[in-house]
Amino acid sequence: MDTWNWPLLDRYAGVSFGSVNRPPTPRLALKSQANGYALTQEQEAIVDCQTNMKINAVAGSGKTTTLIEYARRQKTGSRGLYLAFNRTVREQAQQAFARKGVRGVTIHTAHSLAYGRVIKQNSELLASGSYSAFDLANRMQKESLVVRCMPPTRRKAPWTAVAAHSLRLLDWYCNEPVTRIEDLNYNHLLRYDPLISRRFADYFGAVIQAGAIWLWNQMDERSLKVTHDYYLKKFQLLAPQLRYDYILFDEGQDASPTMLDVFSQQPHARRVIVGDSHQQIYGFRHAVNSLNQVDFAAYGLTQSFRFPPGIARQARRALSLKQHIHPFLGETYTPQAIEGMGVDDATILAEPTCLQALIGRTNLQLVSAAIDLLCIQEVIGSVYFEGNFDTYTFMENGAGLLDMVLLQQNRPREIKNPLLRSMGSLEELGDYIDQTGDGQMKTALELVLTYGDDLPHFIEQIRTAHLAQRFRPHADLIFSTVHRSKGLEYDQVTLCDDFIDQRKLADYIGLLNQQQKAEAGGQPNHQPVNPGSILEEINMLYVGLTRTKQGLSLPDSQYYLQRETLSV
Repeated sequence: MDTWNWPLLDRYAGVSFGSVNRPPTPRLALKSQANGYALTQEQEAIVDCQTNMKINAVAGSGKTTTLIEYARRQKTGSRGLYLAFNRTVREQAQQAFARKGVRGVTIHTAHSLAYGRVIKQNSELLASGSYSAFDLANRMQKESLVVRCMPPTRRKAPWTAVAAHSLRLLDWYCNEPVTRIEDLNYNHLLRYDPLISRRFADYFGAVIQAGAIWLWNQMDERSLKVTHDYYLKKFQLLAPQLRYDYILFDEGQDASPTMLDVFSQQPHARRVIVGDSHQQIYGFRHAVNSLNQVDFAAYGLTQSFRFPPGIARQARRALSLKQHIHPFLGETYTPQAIEGMGVDDATILAEPTCLQALIGRTNLQLVSAAIDLLCIQEVIGSVYFEGNFDTYTFMENGAGLLDMVLLQQNRPREIKNPLLRSMGSLEELGDYIDQTGDGQMKTALELVLTYGDDLPHFIEQIRTAHLAQRFRPHADLIFSTVHRSKGLEYDQVTLCDDFIDQRKLADYIGLLNQQQKAEAGGQPNHQPVNPGSILEEINMLYVGLTRTKQGLSLPDSQYYLQRETLSV
């Protein structure tokens, strides 16, 4: 990659890398086992432990190396299970264990483990992974047991919005360790939704629940193709006994409550959970921080071999924002120790192989940035999006940006997505978004309204400039959401200006104070604020800035991270 991209990133971030105080090269104590050196004292304490334990490991602290060494030191003939967060992590772990010659460890994701025990020959997996609200609505309207639960309405029954809520309820059920859908209080899940969404779900509650139960039963009876969430939940309901001597649960800060329940029901095995509490960013998928859920011996990995002390200092400052939110949860904030052990070597950033990444909170923020840098400013020529660019232009429910443009242009016959094709206008789409609380679609609509008719041309330009995966290291700039960047690292990282900052935090605190007063006075809250979600916003900032090994460019809004003292 050419070094001319440096000024580009500085302009885009708003703060040049040169303005970041660079500390002197640190003196390394003990390097990780991965480099053939002795383990640190923290790592040695973990690999010698013979009881159940939970390990809080900061970014870049060598947790995989530690787990490999832990497995190596088990008795000959011991059988271990390593639960990886996703397929990519699973493949990386398989390679790492094989490279170190550690045998006797089976490596699975939660889904791959469940798949082999639940999916039978007569089961057919849904290719898209999940049902669309539009497809489910058409099916629900034909089922008398569901239809009879629909309350009277002045206009046409809003089956698509009802189906969206049924899918959301079923998704929650599949991620909770309860036996029946009826055991869940759907209103509790929606407590932080806009008032219009909560009122909709309250009025249509019976038919929403009936739709979720009907879909589950249809998959259970193999009348419909099954989803990934279905067979993982089914696995938990079977109360399986895993025949292993020890189980290693990775990325425990974002654990599925369903899989955590399976893990907890294995008292015959020694159990180890490892994760970083400050990297919990999947709460929107019902993930929980299992490190806070189990009463195991607590250990920590606080030395990061990824980045130098200057980055570690900014990571600590980012996390210190949490001290203003914990009181709203009745909790006490405890500062996180992070020691940067990486070598501070700016010459890496001038190398042709230097990997530069632009990291943002959302798919659509990254699409906007690519349009700006590639299509409008024309300051980069090639790009790579982590996870494939097409996944950034289509929301999880399959509703694409280009289809929204066609809806705006009143060209319904060309719309591919059935949900959007059923909409008469963008205004009708807006009503659907209000009723369902679909945040992704709301953000996509904002992007369409911003770029309008030019959007299809911009999307095609980005596709043309997008490199194949094998050429990823040669891209002028790599784009990634913070979620897709988990587990990855780059030489230089630029953060987009959509992360939480001091101003946004102050606004949140004001809203939380107003919320407390409203609740005390029994007044309705039209747009409640979830303090737990604010903590995840801070976690996203932490995850984003700790992807770098050397350079970090920050937007003006994050300049406070370079100051010695913070205030809100």
